[in-house]
Amino acid sequence: MDNAVRLMQVGGVVAIISVVIGLFSKGTIHDAIVKANESATATKKLTASEIDSLTTVSMVSAVVVGLIAVALWFWMASVNGKGKQWGRIVATVFFVLSVLSLVASLARPESVLTRILGLVQLIVGAAAIYFMYQKDSSEFYRASSAPRM
Repeated sequence: MDNAVRLMQVGGVVAIISVVIGLFSKGTIHDAIVKANESATATKKLTASEIDSLTTVSMVSAVVVGLIAVALWFWMASVNGKGKQWGRIVATVFFVLSVLSLVASLARPESVLTRILGLVQLIVGAAAIYFMYQKDSSEFYRASSAPRM
């Protein structure tokens, strides 16, 4: 179980790195929006002001989602480290959602570094899930949730 908790903490650190990179990716986001705008029909083209606004909204959204991810990684590490049975289930659901999110992100323009960090988080999450479902971990959850006398 210790390995799973450590991996969740590593996932939180990787998520922090992703947030920091998100803060410095304004140019990349702007360029992706401009490129998408170039292929839009004449009636749906964005103005320069709309492109700037969309860039800002995209950056803020990415940072907010990233900070939520950081909080979830560390929260799941804490909950599972305490042997809360429901924490293992919630962590598994979050992992499935992260897989779906990574697949969906393939349709969006993102920097190579962002994709790599997303893949690293997925691998860390998969390893944490693996360790959480080992026999020793299951015994830890059982012992932690057993009524105390």
